[in-house]
Amino acid sequence: MQKLSGYLKTSLLNWAMKRLVRVAVFGPTLASAEWISLTTTPYARYRPRVQLTTFTPEAELLALHGPITSLNWPLIQKWLSDKNPRAKILVVGPDVLLDSKGFILNPEGIASPFKADFLLPGCPPAPQDLMAAVQSIFEVKHV
Repeated sequence: MQKLSGYLKTSLLNWAMKRLVRVAVFGPTLASAEWISLTTTPYARYRPRVQLTTFTPEAELLALHGPITSLNWPLIQKWLSDKNPRAKILVVGPDVLLDSKGFILNPEGIASPFKADFLLPGCPPAPQDLMAAVQSIFEVKHV
């Protein structure tokens, strides 16, 4: 496992202490286990405080895991349509397909109106990668 540099540890710790992120996870049960792994050592100290929720309107981050099929697409579509308009979309793993502009493709390969804010490859992604993705999505960008 790669060790975090001193600066990165301090930066993540300072940011994580100030931020609670509510995450709604759509995907297999394994996906929830990946998010729960952020509470284990050594990540617990340097992670954003992540709270998993099943109530989509209160979620600030919608995490899509697993392939989109004709069976689950209507549910995903409703789930994304009903989301909090300020919620971000994180696509985790290689199974959710995006077009070149970052829009989620439906099972027929047509771009939907839902754009991913961040794509995190890896199956499963390392906990530090999940943590860095969440921080990247919510960190204030300096122009």
